[in-house]
Amino acid sequence: MKYYRQYSDWIKNHLAGIGLDNFWVNFFATVIDLILLVIICVLTFHLTKLLFIQGLKKLADKLKIPGREEFRTKKVIVPLAHITPAFVIKAFIPEVFESSPGYISFFSGLTDLYIIISVTVVLGRFISAVSAGLNKLPVFRDKPVKSYSQLIVIIIWLIAVVLVFSVILNKSPIYLLGALGAMTAVLLLVFKDTLLGFVASIQISAYDMMKPGDWITMPKHDADGDVISINLNTVVVRNFDKTIVMIPTYAFISESFRNWRGMVDSKGRRIKRSLYVNVNSIKFCTKEMLIKFREYELIREYIQIREKEIDEFNEERNINKSELINGRNLTNVGIFRKYIEAYLRNNPDIRQEKGYSLIVRQLEPTEKGLPLEIYAFTNTTDWVIYEAIQSDIFDHLLSSAKNFGLTLFQSPTGADIRALKEKE
Repeated sequence: MKYYRQYSDWIKNHLAGIGLDNFWVNFFATVIDLILLVIICVLTFHLTKLLFIQGLKKLADKLKIPGREEFRTKKVIVPLAHITPAFVIKAFIPEVFESSPGYISFFSGLTDLYIIISVTVVLGRFISAVSAGLNKLPVFRDKPVKSYSQLIVIIIWLIAVVLVFSVILNKSPIYLLGALGAMTAVLLLVFKDTLLGFVASIQISAYDMMKPGDWITMPKHDADGDVISINLNTVVVRNFDKTIVMIPTYAFISESFRNWRGMVDSKGRRIKRSLYVNVNSIKFCTKEMLIKFREYELIREYIQIREKEIDEFNEERNINKSELINGRNLTNVGIFRKYIEAYLRNNPDIRQEKGYSLIVRQLEPTEKGLPLEIYAFTNTTDWVIYEAIQSDIFDHLLSSAKNFGLTLFQSPTGADIRALKEKE
């Protein structure tokens, strides 16, 4: 500042020496000082950009800091160069407007506002870049980093707003914070979703309820697809029909939803579907039927063993077998149920390991007939392959039922009624 004062005095003496009065001397001196200040700011900006910013880029590349690419795409480093000239202006304003003290507080306040807003923007972009960089790391991939970063940015902007008003009103920030306390209820109402979302994000992360990439279903919100991102206020889900659903984050705490991650991690997807057998086609097996069924390789051994057991049981009790209803007998539906089980146990696409149930059971008869439910797990979770496996299994079983003298339920159609009428 010593040299600047010497320079300013030299300018004023030179202007006074050419015959200008005191007003014009101060006016032209101020204009010259402003031009010089602009030149200094431009030089400071480019010097900061050249030395400081380029140095940071090289350092980030050398140290291989995670997220360094995000720092460039988010334009974090370049705005730093705009802050340095602001501090230069702040320092020189009292000297430039020495002859006009009324302008000092005005331009000093504008400079303070510029510095506050610039620093806030840089910090917001910096946090966003750090968040984007951390999301690429395996450690943080399933954590709601974006939610936390958004909350930090909101807090920074709230602080910036308080500082801006303190500059405009020329009041201490502490005074404004005291007044802000009286508005707490209003702020809680305004930021209700943000606060609820923040609490929900913490709970979702702490209990590992959900993470990006999980398949979830939430019928109330028409969500059935993969989680794209978990933000402070919303969870974004891409449905399988390629539509996008945005659900409030706190809804995942207050409402129920299904996460299919366990199924995906287990590498097996459940088949749970029933065949409805017409009860009128269920009957005891005659000897002719058993001879035919023994030709089916998957159940040949089972029928031989069961026939021996039943014959021994009936002979020991001297049961009259002239009627099939007497004693113990095999039924076509029972043999068909064992055939389905044997077929599934010999299917390479069905998981046979312990922990993956494989059951073929009868359910309570309904107006549609007797349900034979198949409960098993495929060895893949891929949707397309899973549906193909399930279709192949039921293609075979639907075609096999008639080999056991069974008919499956189907509601009568117009064609059935016409065929019946023609037969009559």
